[in-house]
Amino acid sequence: MYSLLNIFFLIGLFSLSFYVIFKTGKGLLFLRFFKEARYEMRKVFWPSRQETIQTATVVVFVVIVVSLFLWVLDSLLSWAVSSFF
Repeated sequence: MYSLLNIFFLIGLFSLSFYVIFKTGKGLLFLRFFKEARYEMRKVFWPSRQETIQTATVVVFVVIVVSLFLWVLDSLLSWAVSSFF
């Protein structure tokens, strides 16, 4: 589909991009940031599947309880204000 000229153009464009990345100050900063990010990712503790499911269950339960509490509180305050006026 691509003509030979398009392929050479893309190869040249990628070569220029890699040159910029490896030779400029901003490119070197980006590479250092990327290496440090990969290093930090190795130190991250990833929870197991069971821990993730348990945590998600607790979060959903707490959200439901708090939303019910706020609904009851809103209903009581609405009733109090409407009966006042």
